[in-house]
Amino acid sequence: MKNLRFFLIIVAAAVLQSSVVDYFRVFRVSPDLLLICVVLASLHAGWRGALALSFLGGVLKDCLGLNPAGFYTVLFPLIGFITVKLSRDLAIDNGPFGALFIFVVAFICDICIMISLGFLGTVVSRGIMFRILAVEPLYTAGFFLLVCGVLKPLLHPFSAKSYL
Repeated sequence: MKNLRFFLIIVAAAVLQSSVVDYFRVFRVSPDLLLICVVLASLHAGWRGALALSFLGGVLKDCLGLNPAGFYTVLFPLIGFITVKLSRDLAIDNGPFGALFIFVVAFICDICIMISLGFLGTVVSRGIMFRILAVEPLYTAGFFLLVCGVLKPLLHPFSAKSYL
């Protein structure tokens, strides 16, 4: 039941990411809802659920995006694995630390995108690179706090952890 709820949340995030979130762009950058949902699912779904839901989020992000094929399908399960591993030692599920964790994860994802684009021979200007590496992780981390406030009632039956 818990994984079914996260499955529906990830599918809804994919639909919102491809449609509604475009209206919330800042400097032509939108927050990464699927990354936020993958991290939240990894915090609450356990090992198997985290990897399956992270894989689903990666497939959906690859289908909706213009990045190299399979990039997020590989990257999101790695993020899920790291999140499950770190959540045992660190309290990354509360507001400020969760936002910091989302910022670091989004920044690392964006660095991986820049490296893969470099290997593919795509030239990215410094202004676009700054927008991607600085604004998008900040915006995603800020949006994480909003998403946690909205999802808290949905996740509360599964965990006594607080987000805000």
